[in-house]
Amino acid sequence: MRRRLDIPRRLILALGLGGLLAGPAWSIDLLESWRLALAKNPTWLAARAQADADRQEMPMARAQMLPNLSWSMSRFKNDLESRNKNILGQTVTSESDYFSHNKTLTLRQPLFRPQLYYGYRQAEAVVEAAEARLDQSAQDLAVKIGGAYFETLLAQDQLDHVRAQVAATDGLLKSAQRSFEKGAGTRTDIDEAQSRLDLSLAQQLVAEQALLAARHQFEALIDSPVESLARLDPARLSLQAVEPAQLAGWIDKAEAANPELRSLAASVAAAERELSKQRAGHLPTLDLVAQKTDAQSDNPTSSSSGYDNTMVGVQINIPLFAGGHTSASTDRARASLERYRHEYEAKRLDTSVRVRREFQAVAEGLLKIRAYEQAEQSAGRLIFSTRKGIQAGTRTQIDLLNAEQQLMSARRDLAQARYEFIMARLRLHALAGSVDEELLMSINGYLGTLGG
Repeated sequence: MRRRLDIPRRLILALGLGGLLAGPAWSIDLLESWRLALAKNPTWLAARAQADADRQEMPMARAQMLPNLSWSMSRFKNDLESRNKNILGQTVTSESDYFSHNKTLTLRQPLFRPQLYYGYRQAEAVVEAAEARLDQSAQDLAVKIGGAYFETLLAQDQLDHVRAQVAATDGLLKSAQRSFEKGAGTRTDIDEAQSRLDLSLAQQLVAEQALLAARHQFEALIDSPVESLARLDPARLSLQAVEPAQLAGWIDKAEAANPELRSLAASVAAAERELSKQRAGHLPTLDLVAQKTDAQSDNPTSSSSGYDNTMVGVQINIPLFAGGHTSASTDRARASLERYRHEYEAKRLDTSVRVRREFQAVAEGLLKIRAYEQAEQSAGRLIFSTRKGIQAGTRTQIDLLNAEQQLMSARRDLAQARYEFIMARLRLHALAGSVDEELLMSINGYLGTLGG
């Protein structure tokens, strides 16, 4: 079943107005980011405009099967020169100028035109492919917004961890200096802490630049400045396997609903009808024609003469020879059909591989999160034990510095594992064509307070 990522226009306008009233930058969450991107992202807006244009293929194809009414008028100035021989055998030339005009009203209704029928069926497939491409653009936009959003949160977390490490290292450096002044410490402890502090300060600079770059990328997607983002609340994160729980179920869903596959399947259908349309070039056509003509002429033989003529009948056209054009067009359509069939099969295989990769990433993500949570707890206990050891004289400040470093690394890896888990789920649903606002709302529920 196709699932569309639509949002009421009034809500989009309200979000846009809210942004303007909020000033140059404001705080948003994932769902608000997605809605804002629907209203302002130029790539998405271009895809939507292209879909609007492609939808006109249906009325254009239908119009060719409906009656065609035309009216034409012509008016000419005629310059007639005539030569005759008189009774003496001499050539006599006479000249006359006169005007003539013609008015024609023509009604034409196709009765049998196979090419028009197959063209209409082809337009149906073209519109179906356009709708699938628009769905794919929406799925891609959701993944891009989610990726940029959580990449920004990860960069903010990295910066927070580095800052905490700088503060901890600076505290240890001061403690080592005080101990040295009291004669209880060594110069090596001071140099080690100073070295770690300098490295942490350099890492902080790198983290600040990474956050700035991630935020700029995110702001470019929603075309709006942002002050802060809602942060991930680990307590709200649902650490559950995806449904269906079997890989085969997700592969079946992707093959049935993946927008890219649906687009290529529609392109195959359009190519089949193009082949039928080109083959129909060998067939006769039949039209119903009704025509009314009003002609007037001031000719030399009859001043102000004219006539009215009304015709109603059928017109048949039988193609006999077109220089091989129809055969060549048929061969080209057949080759195009073969190409689309191979492209569909290649995309089906590629989609299966990608589904398998993301499904595995979700399963592994659960294990990684639990492992890093355990590592974080162990690192916390190590810091407590190290501090006790320092008091007992069995551990040094360097040991505490290493324990602090281990805790920061565990927290950094845990944060990254959580974001990767969320994005793997989002990409898996996108491959199955099932990213909708309900899914984004559930992911948005993982977020807590604004900040960062």
